Amino acid sequence: MPNRLNEKQITLFIAGPGKVGSAFLRLVAERKEYLAARYNAKAKIAGIINSSKMLFKNDGFDLQNWKENLSASGIVSDVEKFIETIKEMNLPIPILLDCTANDSVVKFYNKIFESGISIVTPNKIANTQSYSEYLRLRETAKKNNVHFKYGTNVGSALPFISTLQNIVANGDEVIKIEGVFSGTLSFMFNTLKEKESFSDVVKIARDRGYTEPDPRDDLRGLDMARKLLILIRESGKEFELKDISIEKLISDESENAASVEEFFVKLKNDDKKIIERRRKAAESGRVLCYIAKYENNEASLSIQQIYNRHPFFNLVDGENIVSFTTKNYWKNPLTIKGQGAGAEFTSVGILSDILRIVNRNEFKL
Repeated sequence: MPNRLNEKQITLFIAGPGKVGSAFLRLVAERKEYLAARYNAKAKIAGIINSSKMLFKNDGFDLQNWKENLSASGIVSDVEKFIETIKEMNLPIPILLDCTANDSVVKFYNKIFESGISIVTPNKIANTQSYSEYLRLRETAKKNNVHFKYGTNVGSALPFISTLQNIVANGDEVIKIEGVFSGTLSFMFNTLKEKESFSDVVKIARDRGYTEPDPRDDLRGLDMARKLLILIRESGKEFELKDISIEKLISDESENAASVEEFFVKLKNDDKKIIERRRKAAESGRVLCYIAKYENNEASLSIQQIYNRHPFFNLVDGENIVSFTTKNYWKNPLTIKGQGAGAEFTSVGILSDILRIVNRNEFKL
């Protein structure tokens, strides 16, 4: 039985209760008894903010009715007031979970840290700003004795970032990073192995909900480039997003289409080029794979032909994979592979980061 006298209190504030935020709230409700039995911890959601409204409750929301409660709130959304109220509530271990997909909360991260509030986030924007701002965030968090956890920035709940941090902390040196960090692009290239039309593959991915509403946001490669940048920086290197070379997956004509509908029409003109590359790869027993790579202070995203002995050859569906070549892992790079997308899966990684804060890194999920 848990010792209620020493029970750890976790106070959470959710910004952006969309797909990931909602999945996390469901997870907390489902694992209430597990948290108590395994970690002697109790989590309560004391504040929620979306783009229009916000609401607070000192003793925590009923996780079955939070949507109705937020919808009925008469408090207009204001991020600065949200932060100020969290500070004024002065509840145990305040953690802000930023599940937004823009910089509406990111631009206040330093103020949040200065207010004594830790941050857990799948949002990649903060870690892909200028390198000077990247360092400033860490300095501010350390100065104010709070935590900044972002394990789901790359690979969702897969331990890409935590493994890399452990490699660096152990004094090892990273020589090369390779990976497929986009579940969407992984699915597309895995599906392309059996299809004769790249545009059809993109439609399949969109219809299954794998892509952004506008698939061009995935096909530009920028999201995957941001993830590579984060890993490069976590390895201890100073690097900027502009320094990453990105091979475009679509033509300028397709990218600049006036609408998504027009994009799919123009995308058919890109089919021949990619299918021809796939055919040539198949002739030599290879497949196409969109790979992110960092080595010798150079970084790139490109379509590559890989053989069946390559660790990325047997990826299926939307799997993510990363391979770290280091001084210790020289002959056999350390490779991690698995499901790397989905709101439910991301929420598991978020919970892991939160528990690391509460337990001061004394355990790992």
